[in-house]
Amino acid sequence: MYTFEETPPNFQALNTRCKELVKGLLQGQTPAEQGRRLEAPNPLYQDSAAEPFIYVLSEGHMKCERAGRLLFVYDEGDLLAPEQLFWQAPLKVYSEFDIRLDVYDRESFLGKIQASPAQQRRWTEFLAAQLDLYGAILSVALRKEVQGTPTFRNFQAGEVMIEQGTLGKNVYILAEWAAEVFVDGTKVGEILRDETFGIF
Repeated sequence: MYTFEETPPNFQALNTRCKELVKGLLQGQTPAEQGRRLEAPNPLYQDSAAEPFIYVLSEGHMKCERAGRLLFVYDEGDLLAPEQLFWQAPLKVYSEFDIRLDVYDRESFLGKIQASPAQQRRWTEFLAAQLDLYGAILSVALRKEVQGTPTFRNFQAGEVMIEQGTLGKNVYILAEWAAEVFVDGTKVGEILRDETFGIF
């Protein structure tokens, strides 16, 4: 994954770690279809509904857009479809050139991960790293676009700041302390001081 925007210093290390985790997650998995050719310019998917498949990009590049804005580009070795866990708005994932994908049945893929404690840990680490990557990309984009006067809001320990599945209207920058991030009741990461977050 890469972006044409400026990224924080740890972005490349996170990206490299994601690719390593994907290789580990693919151990013991059998693709439903290997090397599927997708001809340009047809999108891989273009809505917010959950995909029945998980894809690994084996050849080429794919763009990911939201509301007509290019967010990032997938490259070879990237896992596609889990981003729908994090984005509440419709996404368009497509390529301007022919590409090749390895296709995995989502239920079977996740079932094999659930059956192995080691793979569960790897999956959780992958989701947390992906969340960090998306956060880094969005922080840069939002700083360019968002205008207005910031206000302060206090939250008590244990209070929910943003709830999964709701459409957010605000963007936050954490001024003090830290916050935990949960997806479907599982902790997948943390938000630290000065980090930007919200539901997009």
